[in-house]
Amino acid sequence: MIADLRSWHEYTGKPVILADTGNWTATELNPRRRSSLTSQAERGENYAAMLQPLRGEPWFLGWHWCGYVENTARGWGLKDPWDEPYSDLISTVAAFNRQAVVPRPR
Repeated sequence: MIADLRSWHEYTGKPVILADTGNWTATELNPRRRSSLTSQAERGENYAAMLQPLRGEPWFLGWHWCGYVENTARGWGLKDPWDEPYSDLISTVAAFNRQAVVPRPR
């Protein structure tokens, strides 16, 4: 994945944002969805595992969540269709993001 993203950057000369990585699992709305991830917690772990090796790349801007609220068209999100956050996912993502941010010197 890193080699592909780097080649896109080299080809375009532009920074890269990662999106649509197949980060989903079965849910109440979509119980028959097939994925190697078995829970919202695993989605959070997958997010951290994918971003960790990209953190040091100067051309990498971050991850774009393509779905905020899960729906039948998009299929996954950070919240369920009833506007409740997937807390097992959100807590892992938030913990990774907190440790990933390096404070700038003042």
